[in-house]
Amino acid sequence: ELAPMRERAAVLEANPDMLRSIIADGCAAAREVAEDTLDEVRSAMGLAYR
Repeated sequence: ELAPMRERAAVLEANPDMLRSIIADGCAAAREVAEDTLDEVRSAMGLAYR
């Protein structure tokens, strides 16, 4: 059933600031993971210059 997803979408549409906050939090979390991954890759390749 799609009702729960539609209800969640309606809440987010009614609260654009909440949606922006959720997106910003997700971006920050993804950035941390990407930085850790790139650090591991650089280290493995002998490019650790940080």
